[in-house]
Amino acid sequence: MSTSLRDSNAIYSNMSDDLDMAELIEEFVGCLSARATAIQEAVQASNLAEVTRLAHQLKGAGGAYGFDEITVVATELEAACKAAQSVSQVEKEVAQLTDLCNRAKVRPAS
Repeated sequence: MSTSLRDSNAIYSNMSDDLDMAELIEEFVGCLSARATAIQEAVQASNLAEVTRLAHQLKGAGGAYGFDEITVVATELEAACKAAQSVSQVEKEVAQLTDLCNRAKVRPAS
């Protein structure tokens, strides 16, 4: 796991300098808190299928918007969910992914 996944600093899209993507990235980042909440709600409901579905969505979307860290951890969570018998077995990956969602920002301050 890279250092950027373990620290508490903000993460930014690797497309943050692409003016054509700026609005889309902003919308994506704006929705990440709700996505993190949805994952937490699925965990609280012990709904492993829903956690898997949400991780799968973030796996694709993270990369599409330049958040490779989110894609990596979402991929790990999806795989862990498929191998797990209960939500409690994927808590570490859930915590990592929700943390990244909450740390994602549109672009660094100038």
